[in-house]
Amino acid sequence: MNIHWPVIRLIVCLLLSTFPVLLSANAEVPRNIIFFIGDGMGLSQISAARIINGHLNLDQLPLTGMQTTYSNNELVTNSAAAGTALSTGYKTDNGVIALSLDGRPLKNPV
Repeated sequence: MNIHWPVIRLIVCLLLSTFPVLLSANAEVPRNIIFFIGDGMGLSQISAARIINGHLNLDQLPLTGMQTTYSNNELVTNSAAAGTALSTGYKTDNGVIALSLDGRPLKNPV
């Protein structure tokens, strides 16, 4: 059985984001979950912005997560491969959007 861990991590992250709401007896179950993808926002860039500004609005979000997005074929990942890894859970080559390594279309698992 081939377990694809990035997809499992993405699903767990999305489920955990609804957990605080589910604990509240009179809260509504969310209809949508917004998954922010910041292009060019690695840990170094976020840390630099925090040093300059003292705080960031994203620090006020109740949950944050981290996922590696390196591409299949390059040391430095471009936005297409990173966005595909974040939205589908599968790594692909640089310059490729939502296609598997063998050219099949990839979809969001949720």
